[in-house]
Amino acid sequence: MNNAYTSLPKNKGNRPIIMLDCHTDEVGFMVQAITPKGLIKFLPLGGWITNNIPAHMVKIKNSRG
Repeated sequence: MNNAYTSLPKNKGNRPIIMLDCHTDEVGFMVQAITPKGLIKFLPLGGWITNNIPAHMVKIKNSRG
């Protein structure tokens, strides 16, 4: 159920296969605007609880990283 399994093509015999068990929803933010004063307006993506947003650190990246 929405897990990802991977192994190397040369993986023969009794070697481990990696399973990534994770959520398939996207959680993050999208920058909506930057005001003339430099404040950033953003939209939450995914299942954020609005009251908890100020408790999280946010890292903002541009197209150059």
